[in-house]
Amino acid sequence: MVTIKLNDLVFEGTHGVYEKEQHTPQRFRIDVEIELASENSAHSGELPDTVDWAPLREKIRNLVEGKNLILAEKIANEICDLALQDNNAKRVSVEVAKLDAWGGGEKGYPSAVVSKAR
Repeated sequence: MVTIKLNDLVFEGTHGVYEKEQHTPQRFRIDVEIELASENSAHSGELPDTVDWAPLREKIRNLVEGKNLILAEKIANEICDLALQDNNAKRVSVEVAKLDAWGGGEKGYPSAVVSKAR
């Protein structure tokens, strides 16, 4: 089994239920884990045998920095769908954390995890 991980991606967005969240950018931390459909990339060393994480990262950035998706669960679900567009992806798990949810410098943060498979 080969797994690709994108860790600690942090982008700003205006997602949330409350009006303040919809107008004041917050930091969202994204962690993505993608199980590949085969182990070919581990043997071939060729990009066509894996998920190219650079364009995926940009798609995630555009999603997070785009329109309000309200809930972290919705963001995670949309990212799963983006990753599964690549035929080399078999299973995806995404965690989206709202790093500034509590405000005022309080420690801790809420997050949502969505997992999907083809």
